[in-house]
This record gives sequence, C-alpha cells and structure tokens, in this order.
Amino acid sequence: MPSPLNNDIHLNQLTPFCDRFHLFFISTTPHSLSERVAFAIMGLTQQNERNDTIMDSLLPREKDEFLSCLETIKELEKTEFETYSIVKNAETGEHFLRYFLSHINLSEGGRRDDYDHLLPIDSDDVLALMFGEQPYCFPDHWRSAYLRSGNDNRLIPFDPSENYDLEEDAAAELAMLEQLEKFKQQWTASEGMSAEEKEKLTKEYFASLDEILKKSEE
Repeated sequence: MPSPLNNDIHLNQLTPFCDRFHLFFISTTPHSLSERVAFAIMGLTQQNERNDTIMDSLLPREKDEFLSCLETIKELEKTEFETYSIVKNAETGEHFLRYFLSHINLSEGGRRDDYDHLLPIDSDDVLALMFGEQPYCFPDHWRSAYLRSGNDNRLIPFDPSENYDLEEDAAAELAMLEQLEKFKQQWTASEGMSAEEKEKLTKEYFASLDEILKKSEE
C-alpha cells in the first residue's frame, strides 16, 4: 500500500484542525488537498496551541533565585555583549535556551544593564541546538512564549506571537485565516450549487492557500 506521505490528504483527516479555525467541515464527498497546504494548516494550529500551553505554564519568577537553579549544558555562542546557551533547571529538569544581553546605557553614564531571556525547549530542541541543526538568534527565531527580565529582579512571561503582526509569517497566517472564513461563507451559501461547482470552489480555496504559502517563502 502506498505511503500516505505520497498521496493527497483528505479534508476529513483535517476535521479537528479546521474546526478550530471555525471552518464549516464538508462531510459529504472527501475533497483532497496537497500535503503542503494540509500540514501548513496543522502547523499554524499546533503552534498557536503550543504558545497557549507555554504561556499557561510560565509564571513570573524571582530572577536571582531562578537563575541560581540553572546549570549550563552547552554554550552556543558568546560575544562581548551577547551569550546564547542551553541551560537546565536542576530542580525541575526543564531546559531553556538562554539569551543573555549586556547593554551599555550611555544616557546613564555608561552603566551596564544585563537582560536575560529564557525560552522553554524540549528534548528535540536541545539535540537540534547542540548539533547546530536549529537556528536560535533572538528575536527572529523566538516565536513561542518565554521569560524575560527587565530593570527589576523579576522574570516575566512574554508571548511574541502577539507582537509580530507586521512580519511575514504573521501576515501569511492572517491571510490563510481570512481565506478560511471566506470559504466558510461561500460554502454556507452554496446550497444551489451543483457538485461540480462545489468541487471547483473547494479547489480554488486550496489553490489560494498554496499561493499564500508560496509568497511567504519568497
């Protein structure tokens, strides 16, 4: 039997994902779509869920106390002002990607201000980072919730997904969501359409998603 990865994926396999975007699910004839589009929809949904889960688990911390529990697993990069490292909480076993920034505040007579950023990572991330297989530069590759410090002795949760609306990935995501909503409205009003017209409408919808993905990768 051919591997599913070599064939189109049917809409009925995407029901849980589409429902989360309020897509009216077509329960009659299965309509196929390319794996590229299918996994893009899944990825957007799962990333949003991951951000929500991480934010729920992240709580404000007392900075000095929290940092004292961390042990460095591997230093990834270090300059005079920046350090990237993989760290582990010795008490909980949690792993983080740590970005340490030391900023010279010229307006305050050259005072040196230190800032910490701690991104929760799983075991797969740890291995990928250790072997140089995963980018980690801040802020480009910090798209899920993390802890960051300020001028006081606290670490505060921050969700960057709420703050990059003008960036390419967010623009593509919003465009896809708009197409999903548009398709829902068109399908709701398709009672008088023939089966062929509904098929054409569905194909045009997924073609538009594919076009959005192509533009986001250019």
